[in-house]
Amino acid sequence: FPVTIAPEGPWIYLKAESKTRNFSEIRDLGIGTYNVFNLLTLQGKYKVNPRTGTRTQTREPKPKSNETLKEQGAILFEENQDIQFGQEVESLDAAQFLNLHHMEGVYRPLLINGNDQRGINIALFFKKDLPFDIEMQSHRNLTGNYLGKNEPIFSRDLPVIYLRPQGSLKTDPPFLILVGEHLKSKRDHIEDPGSCIRRNLQVNKSVEIIEKLENQYPQVPILSIGDFNGDLRNDHELNLYRDWE
Repeated sequence: FPVTIAPEGPWIYLKAESKTRNFSEIRDLGIGTYNVFNLLTLQGKYKVNPRTGTRTQTREPKPKSNETLKEQGAILFEENQDIQFGQEVESLDAAQFLNLHHMEGVYRPLLINGNDQRGINIALFFKKDLPFDIEMQSHRNLTGNYLGKNEPIFSRDLPVIYLRPQGSLKTDPPFLILVGEHLKSKRDHIEDPGSCIRRNLQVNKSVEIIEKLENQYPQVPILSIGDFNGDLRNDHELNLYRDWE
């Protein structure tokens, strides 16, 4: 699919396939999320020096067994969601492999590479028969002040997905907006215990983007979904999410 570059990050626009359901007959839309913990490869283990923040690899990465891949594909496939978010997917090729070999090929995987150096990204799987034109906007290029340095805000990315009825103009308002989340883990940094500062930076920017979308499309429902690496009910750095809800 074609990719266009914008200041915030790449975006793609994908038209619905030729054979789809009737849009007017869709009453329920199943949307799920699942962290596949590095889809094809078990990442090596690392030991972090608390004084310097440096990581030392203690175990090499290795491919996942075919049995594990089958099990993960079965979990996703048996959920039978119309739209499935997947966190920690190495690449679009990995997402397509899982779909073709372990999910009966019923989905259209989409993925824009984010900022994680290990290559763990947010993938989306859309049922092929959905009568939706899909616009997906990355925000991987957004930067902010983190511990005195200008760095990418989102450790992975914050993809925003606009869904429009099949055949709509790109300028038409969407009927639903999805925001894909995968916040930084609570791994300690020497100057940021629990990565609370970085997580707070990510939450603030995420809510800022959502509020702009609400102002732009006041009648359109917005769903923020994914892996927040925390407790939305209690973690103080996630307060803004609770206020937004």
